[in-house]
Amino acid sequence: MRSAESTIYLKKDYELPAHDDPYGTHTLLFSDEADLISFETIISTFPDQIAIAPGYLQKEWTEGGRKYYHYIQDTPIQAFFNIVSANCDVYTDEATFPNGKKVAIEIFYHPGHNYNLDRFTAAYKDGLEYFSETYGNFQFR
Repeated sequence: MRSAESTIYLKKDYELPAHDDPYGTHTLLFSDEADLISFETIISTFPDQIAIAPGYLQKEWTEGGRKYYHYIQDTPIQAFFNIVSANCDVYTDEATFPNGKKVAIEIFYHPGHNYNLDRFTAAYKDGLEYFSETYGNFQFR
């Protein structure tokens, strides 16, 4: 166990730009420009897997022994995202805000590992409520 006297504190040598910083307002965290993109994708994967991408699932089908997923994000997004495919189960729920708006919650997890899904869901709902009250309404469905 370390004593308080032996604790080493490192100085943080970086900061994100302030919200009104001229450079910061013209760039994004992972890019030199602040342009947002329109996003649509069709993903093909193994028949026992689910493909996950930004946006809202428009269509799911099987063709030629493969599964296909068509996603469209209906608002512009940063050009920084993930596309994944895995054999997983899906737990679904929804959060309801005081104004009546509902937000779908989906938790993708390894089959048979459904531990603590209720706790994850409660934490997610708490986060949605807190951040919506603090920063503004959650923008996605």
